[in-house]
Amino acid sequence: MAWFHCRKAVRAAQAIVLSSLVSACSPEEPVEIEVSTVTDEGPYGGYSVRWYKTRWKSETTEQRRWCRRQQSEPVMQSCVNADIGWKQGWGDPTTNPPRKWEDGSELD
Repeated sequence: MAWFHCRKAVRAAQAIVLSSLVSACSPEEPVEIEVSTVTDEGPYGGYSVRWYKTRWKSETTEQRRWCRRQQSEPVMQSCVNADIGWKQGWGDPTTNPPRKWEDGSELD
C-alpha cells in the first residue's frame, strides 16, 4: 500500500516538473492569430472604415494605390474599406479642416 502512495507522489512530482518546463518554454507574448484568409491585402490591408478615415492622407492613400494596381475581381474588402474611409476622411472637417473660413479669412 505504501508503494502505491509513493508512485502517486512521484507521478505528481513529474507532472509539476513537466508543467514548469512547458510554461518556461512557452512564449511570453500572445501569438497573433491570422484573421484573414487572403495572404496579401496590401500595405495597410484589413482595417475598418473608421481606421482608414482617420488616416486618409497617409496609410489610406497608399492602400488605395496598392488596390488600384491589383485590379482583382472581386475587390477585396480592405480595398472597399480604404476607399470609403478615404472619401469620408477627406469630406469630414474634423479630419480635413477647411483652409479658409466661410467669410474668406485664413485659418491660423
